[in-house]
Amino acid sequence: MADLFRLYLSYSSGSFQFGWLQKTVDLKVRCRDTTSDKAVFPISSDLLKAIHKCERVTAPEKSRGLPSDWGFSGFMKTAAHQVLDEVPFTQSEEFHGPLFRWLGVGIMINSYPAIKGVQIFHLHHNHWSCMIRDHSSAFDTKQQENHRDYLLKSELLAVTSIFCRQMNEMVWLPEENRYMAKLIYKEGFLMATVVTFVHGKVRIIQASCNPSETYPTLTLTLRAIYKLGEDNYDKEVAFDVLKWILSPPEPAKQLSMRGKK
Repeated sequence: MADLFRLYLSYSSGSFQFGWLQKTVDLKVRCRDTTSDKAVFPISSDLLKAIHKCERVTAPEKSRGLPSDWGFSGFMKTAAHQVLDEVPFTQSEEFHGPLFRWLGVGIMINSYPAIKGVQIFHLHHNHWSCMIRDHSSAFDTKQQENHRDYLLKSELLAVTSIFCRQMNEMVWLPEENRYMAKLIYKEGFLMATVVTFVHGKVRIIQASCNPSETYPTLTLTLRAIYKLGEDNYDKEVAFDVLKWILSPPEPAKQLSMRGKK
């Protein structure tokens, strides 16, 4: 996964077509669009109540008001932490350390600050969610055509870095001033939910992969696209985005018929 992260990082494009991604060498990649399917969230009553009473969402005017169409990642990060203050069921972290630091510092595309990791949430040991801010649509015409057959560079970097970190404990070696990856993965699926804030919209993708299989498949699914901006703000949409961040359904899984390693 670390090599795949570096491969995607090396490309200058801000988005990639499904067909191109599914030609990836050395790893089977399967891309799907299920935005027409209704999501069922496995959410507790306490968490649902906390989401519906989140003041940042229900009464933004009581704080700093609504952000611009480019600024909803920070708005929803504040909302997520307000919910976790009420129902502290999981831990969050910034984008620090191996691979994550690229997203944490921010990634330039065509000399423009385009991608920034906002927050990671450890929902389960093998399922993490994260929030990403992506401004690459400002110069990527494919994203402006309203197609749904592509994934963003930011989404691919988030998925591959999360899977790498789920598989490895990062041990700091002070005498060498670097991290060493210590494998902790044993078997089973790795899962990620990525909530990406673009101009006036929020994209939801989910990913799964079982590295213990002899021929693993990386399944990447576009689950939803919501309109969320200053002029079309809808608290019901914001509620759904919080559900994707804090209590998403499990991603689709591609099972191999050829056994495990």
